[in-house]
Amino acid sequence: MDAVTEHMRRVWAHLAAEPDLAARIANGRLAVVGARYELTSLRANKVSRLAAEGRSATAA
Repeated sequence: MDAVTEHMRRVWAHLAAEPDLAARIANGRLAVVGARYELTSLRANKVSRLAAEGRSATAA
């Protein structure tokens, strides 16, 4: 896992632990999503929640 993905995973975990957000995340009313902006292609690629939890999965 690279440093950017690891940072997104840590931020997701921090936000998911916030009491005001945790219940909404758990019941599907809120999603915390990371994205990577690629300078070479000028595209943003969403990083799935699975990647935020430590598994490698990205979606374009």
